Amino acid sequence: MKALLVLFALATLSSAGVAYAQENGAADVPQTIHFEGYVQPSREAELSPLVDNVVTRIAFHAGQYVHEGDLLFEFGKKGPFIEMRLSETALKDAKAQRMLADAELGRKTELYLKDLIPEAELQLAQVNRDLAEIAAERAGLAYEGAQLAYSFTELHAPFSGIISQPHVKQYQYLSTERRGDETLAILSDIDPVYVVVKVPYEEFIKRRQIFESDAEAFEGLSLSLQMPDGQLYPYEGHYFGGAFTVNPKTQLMDIWAEFPNPDLLLRPGAKVTVISSLRN
Repeated sequence: MKALLVLFALATLSSAGVAYAQENGAADVPQTIHFEGYVQPSREAELSPLVDNVVTRIAFHAGQYVHEGDLLFEFGKKGPFIEMRLSETALKDAKAQRMLADAELGRKTELYLKDLIPEAELQLAQVNRDLAEIAAERAGLAYEGAQLAYSFTELHAPFSGIISQPHVKQYQYLSTERRGDETLAILSDIDPVYVVVKVPYEEFIKRRQIFESDAEAFEGLSLSLQMPDGQLYPYEGHYFGGAFTVNPKTQLMDIWAEFPNPDLLLRPGAKVTVISSLRN
């Protein structure tokens, strides 16, 4: 995409800006320039299966706006639920064995203090108690793992945004070994949105010479948008990054801007015109 440079300036520089520009050899910098840009999500999540399971429910439709925490997918619950209950039972058993070992160690300690059993027998009781403690800890970890696996039978939105069409079908079996091939859906955060602005390198130089740093340049420019139908977008944006490299073929630079999008009018991929103006 090539940047569209406006052929006329909408206003003149402020007197202070003109003086500064003249000192830096950039007196011909127009105050307002139009650039081509395109919309991108401010962040995206590629949703993937976390465990091997079958899709039992898809709880959204393509293009739906979902809120953080909304249920998106459900997977087979019966198997993971049984595993969780079995591990819970194993944990209870391990805790009971530890209590018995505690009691036995206490009994053997009393007998040893009365010189009724040898020290080796007391040490064996201590070892058995330690082994019971280890078994209980292992069972506890297994139970936590089973709980976690059960929680993976539901997939919720990690943040609010627009959800793509589902990339899997209901009752499809998913394997984590094919994670790269089994994306469930793409969630895109579009409030705010990023707009990638295509700026000719020569125009970047002219404006950059007015300021002492990229950060000051970003702060010294106000941004507005013109929608494809010619209407002005009601919210102002700001530059926040980019301008690192120049495309050797087009001599264009990608500069990133952020715009609020509470009405969700801006959608990823849309072409817009970015109006970049010097602040007075």
